[in-house]
Amino acid sequence: MYLYLTLYRKPFLEILTGRKNIEYRERKQFWDKKLQKEYNVAVFRNGYNASSPKMYREIVKIVKCEKEWRIYLGKILKVENVESIVQYNSPDDLTKKIKNFNIGGGNNKDVYAL
Repeated sequence: MYLYLTLYRKPFLEILTGRKNIEYRERKQFWDKKLQKEYNVAVFRNGYNASSPKMYREIVKIVKCEKEWRIYLGKILKVENVESIVQYNSPDDLTKKIKNFNIGGGNNKDVYAL
């Protein structure tokens, strides 16, 4: 099951590059109810438009702590529309660039599974 989360650009890029592998959510009634379900993929969006950058990452586990939820992330499964924040020409080029945290424009609208 997919867990949909919307992020600002900086945390989106940190998760995309692998610098951030745990996503945190406050312990509030909304998250307590939502995160009790079984999820295997986190879908991160950077914005609300249909063309917003999107990334699918494996969920390793979700841990309920005293003050927060911790969502442990595994490998990147797929990325979409990241050309607006990372310029690339091929899936290999994209992989190299996100590891180097390069940010730029672009016009390639393909979807690549990593």
